[in-house]
Amino acid sequence: MVEKLLALAQDETCDDDSLLRAIAEATPYEQKVGKATFWVETGTSLASFKDDQIIAAIFEANQDADWACHLDNFVMVNQPRGGDLVVTVAEEATKLAMIGQTMRILDTSYSVITPPTGAGGASRGLDNRFYVDITNIRYNFDSVELMKALRRLKTMPLFQGFRSTIAGTSCHTNAWRIYFCTDDIPTNLIINNHPVDQLRFQGVTYAVYAKLYTPSRVPKRGGRSHHCLDLDSMFATARAAQEQTSSSKRTRTTNGGPASQYHQDEDTVGADADMGGASNPAPPAEPTPTPDGQLPNPFEDPTLMEVEEYTTPKRTTKRKEREPTLTLADWVTPNFFDDLHSIPDIAKWHVDKWGYTKPITTYRVAVRDVDCSTVSDSLVKRMYIKNKRLEWHPDNMTLKQVISALQEADQPEVSPASQQVQLQEAIQDMTPESLTLAQRVKPEELWLGLHRSPLQGNVTLSTLYSDDPAGFDQTVRLHSWHRWIASSYLPHSTTFLQGFRTIFHDKPSWAYMQAICGTSDFIPTAPAGANATTLLELEDALSVFELWLAVQMNWLHKSDAWLLYLTSKPVVWLPAQRSVRM
Repeated sequence: MVEKLLALAQDETCDDDSLLRAIAEATPYEQKVGKATFWVETGTSLASFKDDQIIAAIFEANQDADWACHLDNFVMVNQPRGGDLVVTVAEEATKLAMIGQTMRILDTSYSVITPPTGAGGASRGLDNRFYVDITNIRYNFDSVELMKALRRLKTMPLFQGFRSTIAGTSCHTNAWRIYFCTDDIPTNLIINNHPVDQLRFQGVTYAVYAKLYTPSRVPKRGGRSHHCLDLDSMFATARAAQEQTSSSKRTRTTNGGPASQYHQDEDTVGADADMGGASNPAPPAEPTPTPDGQLPNPFEDPTLMEVEEYTTPKRTTKRKEREPTLTLADWVTPNFFDDLHSIPDIAKWHVDKWGYTKPITTYRVAVRDVDCSTVSDSLVKRMYIKNKRLEWHPDNMTLKQVISALQEADQPEVSPASQQVQLQEAIQDMTPESLTLAQRVKPEELWLGLHRSPLQGNVTLSTLYSDDPAGFDQTVRLHSWHRWIASSYLPHSTTFLQGFRTIFHDKPSWAYMQAICGTSDFIPTAPAGANATTLLELEDALSVFELWLAVQMNWLHKSDAWLLYLTSKPVVWLPAQRSVRM
């Protein structure tokens, strides 16, 4: 294949499209084109890492994420100067699916705040060829037009592609490599007695690293290198000369100004999306020789922005002071508890018994309206909520608003006929696998399944409790493990598998987990007394209470207002990356 490319590249009669088709056939992957982007809120925490390290870390740490099926549509990542991470994807649907997700990068979890197996390295037969790397390209980089321009310069380009890729994926770095037919640098790529180290193409300035790259001793002026290959100005001048020659044959031009005026393009490399275009530069002054005796580039513009290169930040951003934790007195006030509890029969509880061989019970509540005209002044709206959070916060709600928040959890009454239909569907959907989740160590699947179908989860737990007490205890202990791993990573979230491996350096198994529970380092010495409760038993009691709460009063588990109303204390949630909070 290299011989075919070499023959086409050296053939001056070969047209551009033929060579590009041959390059496409020789490319050993299906190249994906970026169509959309989304942002990951990383701040400047990844500024010291290269883009290829970041994209590799994304693929390594998120194989078990809920959105892992979209990894194949990731194209590249970029780090804007203002911070955060921009991920380019091949489908608009992937962008929409990633909104609101959590991404783990280098042992830290970040939030998505908005919005082909490529190999640019040298393949066999290209190792000895001269090449250049064009860095910091964007998803709209026009490699086809660049190849045509280099061929018009008689540089004989041979092959082009991304410099490197993530093995087994369609993600690549944002560096573009071009190989040439010769082993040495083409003559037209030597600018002012030095290999080209900067490229101006389609209004964008790119850093260029040639094979055996050595930095230039001539400093940049206004971000413009003394060895810049300005394809925009070069071909614009050629077109202007042709237009001037053809127009002079028809009419004589005046001496009022040059035949063509240079316009500065907007430099977008490394710039944020909200930057506007630069103003037109002043007419250039008389050129003066540089220290090496060469005249500067006539198209050099001192106002151009310097291209972003791989540099390490010289200083780190100061950490913001963490907001103080609110005490109970700051969080809740008597207007939410005393005055509300003083109203008789404000909440009416209902117990529903389901006709099943096992005791299936669910609970619902109805909150009645009250006459708020007698409310005291202590219940009027007051205080300011920072960043508009916690809209149901009792300190900023009237009694009527508090009651409305509780009424949102009202559950309609289910008729006996409808109960039978729902119960039969839940029994039919219950599979043997749902009874063995604890044995297979699937805590996230267990917890998520209970919330997706509380009635089916109620049937499953009731069946285990009645027919298999050991299996029920095993399920409770598995949920305790899920809570322990989640609490160990607060305030961040992680999957159970990755959290367990990070802490214990081993894959979770039921035998291994039971062995750990029996060690003195894991469980403190039991207190004195025959009927004393150990810490492990207390943890299991909390877990079994949460399991029954999730299936018998699922609406309560989702209502922050009801939990605060019943407990009179703020509830601290445990985040679960692939499931519902605990």
